[in-house]
Amino acid sequence: MKVFLDTNVLIDYLLKREPFYGEAKKVFELCLYTIDGFVTPHSLIDVFYMLSERTDATAEYCRGTLVKLRSVLNVVSEDDAKVLAAARNMDFPI
Repeated sequence: MKVFLDTNVLIDYLLKREPFYGEAKKVFELCLYTIDGFVTPHSLIDVFYMLSERTDATAEYCRGTLVKLRSVLNVVSEDDAKVLAAARNMDFPI
């Protein structure tokens, strides 16, 4: 199974934000062993920013966290053609 993780799921897990930390942790555990998790490059940039601004983490720690996330999650590419194709996908329910 493939799942796309929103930026907030990443941040809830890493910053242990309640009330969603428990659910975010379960998703990460599933990504480790059962499912394929995907994120965008922009989400990783946001994670770096949130870690550096909301904690006393060093830049080195933040970079290491991104490397660890990348070892668990797949990064999808973003380009104009893919965004346009997704917007035109009539099979995607609203």
